[in-house]
Amino acid sequence: MVLPQFGGQNAIGSYTGSIFESVGFSSTIGSIAVGIIEITTGILKVCFIDKFGRRPLLLVSAAGACLGFFFIGLSFSLQDFHFEEELTPFLGLIGVLVISHFNHR
Repeated sequence: MVLPQFGGQNAIGSYTGSIFESVGFSSTIGSIAVGIIEITTGILKVCFIDKFGRRPLLLVSAAGACLGFFFIGLSFSLQDFHFEEELTPFLGLIGVLVISHFNHR
């Protein structure tokens, strides 16, 4: 129960719209995509938790969250350096969707 607190899952959930606007993506479309991903992931977690156990799923979700945070950081870095500016909105979207998929709530 400690890992989600240090992972920033609540911050991503609260500031999803702001993150999308900051990287240049539509916050409405992004929030709808996050909702669809969270519903789908919740159903999958219920199906797989008994099959694989909590520990392997927690380790995979922590690695996935790190990957998502990397994509968000890369998106903001590319935006600051004015490099590949057409790619930054999609990296931000992918980062938030990956974090939403691998969240450990």
